[in-house]
Amino acid sequence: MSTKGTNSFKKEIQDLVNKYDLEFKQISKLLNIPLDKLNNMLNHKVGITDHEEEKIENKLAMLNHGFSSGIEAKERVQIILDNLIDQFELSISNISKIINVEEKELLNFKENKPVPKEIELNIAVNTIMLNFVLNQT
Repeated sequence: MSTKGTNSFKKEIQDLVNKYDLEFKQISKLLNIPLDKLNNMLNHKVGITDHEEEKIENKLAMLNHGFSSGIEAKERVQIILDNLIDQFELSISNISKIINVEEKELLNFKENKPVPKEIELNIAVNTIMLNFVLNQT
């Protein structure tokens, strides 16, 4: 069990509360931690596993900094696409068939070559949805 992250968690959580006008109940849901456990964790009354700490750190970092970090939306989808290829050993051909786009269009998107906006939107939405479906627990 770890308690090392709770001080930094307090600051990061307070930043979320202030930045987005969130309540602790909402923070609890965003972090997927029961409200009583979140309160106890922040008051050093209960420890968390290293795995829980890592998940919380990743979520807090994304929520506080990830969407304004200078990475463009298209680049985020390209990162998700690369992760799908690595994590599930899928090819561009496999993914293009699953998300219903031409392989050449997906390859162009991945390589940051011009793609019509409608196709780019289709690739982005369907890639994000595929990632969501494959990573559900």
